Amino acid sequence: MTMTCHDAESLLHDALDAPLPPADAAAQAAHLDTCAACRDLEADLALMRDATRGLDRPIVPAQAWTRLSTQLEREGLIASASAATRSRTSWRGYAWMVVAASLPIGANVFLFAQRYRTSEALITASVVVSTVMALISLSIVMALAGRL
Repeated sequence: MTMTCHDAESLLHDALDAPLPPADAAAQAAHLDTCAACRDLEADLALMRDATRGLDRPIVPAQAWTRLSTQLEREGLIASASAATRSRTSWRGYAWMVVAASLPIGANVFLFAQRYRTSEALITASVVVSTVMALISLSIVMALAGRL
């Protein structure tokens, strides 16, 4: 399959963030061999990347984010929501995400302990205690955060 300029441009931008998978890198290289416009874009992107690499990260005041959010809400680009609704909804969602994300970690530790027959009783007890403590502490933190 022949790569289009649109596909090559997308990969050029992806390559700025991380190395491309070998198949994509090979397809992109083949396209760049035959396309002067995409080679020019690659050179321009490399110039911008190199020129900005040494710049300090900007420090944006907290008020700027509030003003930006207000302006975007006014223009209808984002949905407006009251701060109370936003904090209650987001904290509860994050609590479940944290619990859901931590469960596979505990399960993997438990499975490795069983597979390699190492400290099974200690690991089992640790996973149970840490899961219970996480649920209790997250419930408390989320209840307190809901009052903010």
